[in-house]
Amino acid sequence: MFDDWRVAFRAVSVSPLPREVVVARLRAQVAALENRRAEQIYPAPEALASLLPEGGLKPGAAYSVATSGALLLAMLASASGEGLWCGLVGLPNVGVEAAKLAGVTLDRLALVPDPGAKWLSAVSVLSSAVPVVAVRPSGPVRPGDAARLATRMRDNESVLLVVGSWPGAEATISVTDSMWAGLGQGWGHLTEHEVTVQVASKRYPRPRRVQMLLPGADGRAGGGWASRESVGRSGSVLGRLDREGGQELFESAAVNGLTSMDEMEFRPRMVAG
Repeated sequence: MFDDWRVAFRAVSVSPLPREVVVARLRAQVAALENRRAEQIYPAPEALASLLPEGGLKPGAAYSVATSGALLLAMLASASGEGLWCGLVGLPNVGVEAAKLAGVTLDRLALVPDPGAKWLSAVSVLSSAVPVVAVRPSGPVRPGDAARLATRMRDNESVLLVVGSWPGAEATISVTDSMWAGLGQGWGHLTEHEVTVQVASKRYPRPRRVQMLLPGADGRAGGGWASRESVGRSGSVLGRLDREGGQELFESAAVNGLTSMDEMEFRPRMVAG
């Protein structure tokens, strides 16, 4: 009887599928996975999103972000504003009040301020529950560690925002020119900060740039002055940091209902730093 059972089992065993059928099914599964991930692109500030290849943050990818607190908080604000949880690892100097003013939803913010040498483990564990994780590594990152964490992030469909450099980053996001508005001739206070954000990605290695307000008058990120109907008020002063000279250059702008930066008259003067 045992031999008869074995013969019967062999008789009903399924023969292998033709190779072309297997390949077609695998291609269909890969395409379905790619489409699902494309639909799950996480939001970024509108101006920044225009520079990113996918129009937002790609799940499973790592982004190298310059040491700009305002830029990082703007990215977290966009994500948390759409209902996504965000995490901060190894960033004890990022204030909760500053995050709130930038638009971050504190009810969806997890903090691991000082993980020390275990920051990599903290990010790995947090990524299993939090879609967007920002981290400042406490030391050099080995390519092998970065590759293992990348696999973990892809499995969890999480995004990694790294303050500093990162091996194999999907894109490097930095801030170049910087200019403030709000001061008058001996009066007033700073109200808006316009910066030039630069992005170099795997798909577009040549840097692409856009102007952003970090922050705008409402404390949130926004488009640059040139993208708005009106720029400034009469007697406003714009300032930008001269990094090489260590001085601040203030440029007075006589703005009387003008609608573009090109119409302004600038009178530069140096102020000792």
